[in-house]
Amino acid sequence: KGKGLPYFSRKGNRAVPFPVRGTERNMKKIVIIGANDFQRPLIQKAKELLMNRPETEIQHIAHQVGFQDASHFISVFRTATGYTPLEFRKLH
Repeated sequence: KGKGLPYFSRKGNRAVPFPVRGTERNMKKIVIIGANDFQRPLIQKAKELLMNRPETEIQHIAHQVGFQDASHFISVFRTATGYTPLEFRKLH
């Protein structure tokens, strides 16, 4: 079984859990794109920031491109590029 991500939606003044099971499949039906298609421009922007702003911490870059969790960003970035953000930065 895959790990679910903690998604929340606003309902009134409180956060309520957003169902994770099948979320990507349901999103694809509505939006007609998958998570990889959605993440591609975020990873491209992260690459630009990593190359052009070497003083910026990885956690801040993660937040700038829309990830709330830096470790999730690192995992997604590694899957997309074959490198961690720090390895990518050192190579470029």
